[in-house]
Amino acid sequence: MKKFLSFIFFIFLLANSFAQKLNKVTISNNGKNVIISILLDQNVVLNISQDGAIADWGVDKYVDRRADYYERSLEKFEGRVENYKENDNEAYKGKIKFIGGVQIKYFDSFEDEMLVGKIKSIGAVSFDYYNKYEEETSKGKIKSVGSTNFTYFSPFENEAYRGKIKNAGNAAFSYYSSMDDKAYAGKIKTMNGGLFTYYSSQDKNFPIGAMKVGRQIQYINGISYIVRN
Repeated sequence: MKKFLSFIFFIFLLANSFAQKLNKVTISNNGKNVIISILLDQNVVLNISQDGAIADWGVDKYVDRRADYYERSLEKFEGRVENYKENDNEAYKGKIKFIGGVQIKYFDSFEDEMLVGKIKSIGAVSFDYYNKYEEETSKGKIKSVGSTNFTYFSPFENEAYRGKIKNAGNAAFSYYSSMDDKAYAGKIKTMNGGLFTYYSSQDKNFPIGAMKVGRQIQYINGISYIVRN
């Protein structure tokens, strides 16, 4: 009986360790706003900014569907939510500690100054960041989420896209440069080879700078990549 209970407990822990995963990366078409979505059990989604803070979170009842172009409001989670206490480390006191059975950990005030208060892990998913010794355009930003790596354009690149996301996992991004039409300079040119075009400053009968052509959603290795217009 004891062996059976131990086995059941092991299965529970194993299942819980795989209950959290990176399932979506959403990028504005100018590359300035990047949201990394972590999926928990009970359809809970945490949207994380590229500097490691929770932008928003809640229940996405459509999460089992394939990603689409619509931005829906997340619903309130009715389960267990626990925050860190006032006597916890000053870097994360008052922040969310548990959502259901998933614990969120943060870097404390004794860590590298670029890391203090940022998310350290969500359940079994660990976060790493570019530190203060890295290039100016990437330090403090997310370097990896679990096994998914993130890179950014260096400060020596064209001014229209320096510091913007270059790779997110297996998805590569390129941008129009400052030498291109001002209506779309700095906007995403390709995502994983797929071309994006925009209405130029000469297209007087159309919304200038709006996306004209582009495959906004791609699925790569289990992750949805979405470019928002």
